[in-house]
Amino acid sequence: MKKNLERMIGAPLTPAEYDRALREVLRSYRKQGGLTKADLATAAGVSVQQIKRYEEGTNKVSVSRLMQLSHALGVPASRLIAEIEVIPDTSSVSNGLDHLSSTEDGRKLLFVLQRTMDPSQVSLISQLVLLLAQHRNTSENA
Repeated sequence: MKKNLERMIGAPLTPAEYDRALREVLRSYRKQGGLTKADLATAAGVSVQQIKRYEEGTNKVSVSRLMQLSHALGVPASRLIAEIEVIPDTSSVSNGLDHLSSTEDGRKLLFVLQRTMDPSQVSLISQLVLLLAQHRNTSENA
């Protein structure tokens, strides 16, 4: 349970999670750009089957291929990589919320968050929680 909570609030991803996150980011940018798999394949100089394999996770994306894909998507590779860091592991959210709601402080926090309708406040609270988690992880590893 602790591992799930750490993962949910910003602990480093596993290699498999990084691969999954990259697949999701690439697929998301392809769709946002209105590109089909064939469009992206042509622009990146690969086959449609290869794009399908990347998005399904059958094949991993090398750094050189990531550079080609980012160029074809019109998005800096650094942005694609940065977005990998913020994709939550949604499989652990349910367990994390169950654990959080089992404590009085956790219930108070959830109560406040439910009533915070301003997105900028929610964003600030989220950033604070992530900073606290990173600080804790840094302290534990020192």
